[in-house]
Amino acid sequence: MRFQVFAVVTLGLLHASNVLLADQFTFTTLDFPEASVTTAIRINSAGDIVGLYFTPADGYAHHAYLFRNGMFVNGDFPGAGGTALTGINDSGQIVGFTEDGLGFSFLLSAGTYTTIAFPGAKRTDADGMSNSGQIVGEYGGMYLEGGHGFVENNGIYRTIDFPGASATSPLGINDSGQIVGEFANFNAFRSNPHAFLWSDGTFHIIDYPGSLDSTAADINDLGQIVGWYSDEGYVRHGFVLSAGIFSTIDVPGASATGVAGINNLGQIVGSYIDPAGYHGFLATPVPEPDSVPEPDSLLLLGSGVAGAILFATAARLRTVLTSFRPSSPFASTASLPDAFNN
Repeated sequence: MRFQVFAVVTLGLLHASNVLLADQFTFTTLDFPEASVTTAIRINSAGDIVGLYFTPADGYAHHAYLFRNGMFVNGDFPGAGGTALTGINDSGQIVGFTEDGLGFSFLLSAGTYTTIAFPGAKRTDADGMSNSGQIVGEYGGMYLEGGHGFVENNGIYRTIDFPGASATSPLGINDSGQIVGEFANFNAFRSNPHAFLWSDGTFHIIDYPGSLDSTAADINDLGQIVGWYSDEGYVRHGFVLSAGIFSTIDVPGASATGVAGINNLGQIVGSYIDPAGYHGFLATPVPEPDSVPEPDSLLLLGSGVAGAILFATAARLRTVLTSFRPSSPFASTASLPDAFNN
């Protein structure tokens, strides 16, 4: 079923914040044990985080994880050569995809896997989901062939394409049905992506002002949007867009940062690069003394989070990084379905 959307609006009232207040967040680095690369992709309101990691022996194959209660749980799909977990909602439902052959996407709910497949598509990538269970992502051919966006609700799939774009990648959705992501065009190569918000049947372009490229990765139920952009020097930064104001988010000491997820409490996850390697992170807003600011206020003051690396085409979220160094034992041998039965 094709979901035709024709209206496109460029929002002219978006402003970049010049104030970066890293001390408004508490940062925790997330490094999967013995991994060379870790990515944090999504977080729910319980603080559960999903993502992926690489180890030196894996080559380009990646593994998935759930981080819960200070412990990592293996998130690989049984028998798959590579798995990414790209979304988790407040009910603990998880979406992700595998890398076997053309790959396929899945929903994990109450310990049971269900395939997510756009009818007739060669490939389907599930990239995000709402608390109400709606799923967004991209379908089509292989990655450099372009792709179409989709939203799925109770088994019904609808196409959502940015008008005139060669590729549309919805990445996040909230309970109001607002969708964020990126779109791009192809000539010989993929063009620099642009960020979009789809709301009430209208696409809005929400590029970070002055950026070379922008991607909107997630949106919470308060309408706060996170993502990443490249500046004129090709340096990657994270951002938060709240109440029409952009705030740049850079992890202190990082050479590149990207923000991939935000929950309804204003907690942010993402990835960053520093001289030690590729890491994921969790950033928790710090309340002002003697007050409890609204989430909008926290995020407008915020800065210094996230690291996004190697996000690519339909599954831009598959290459974000993460790592956590707890002082207590941190690796669980439980399978991912078992984690939801405890």
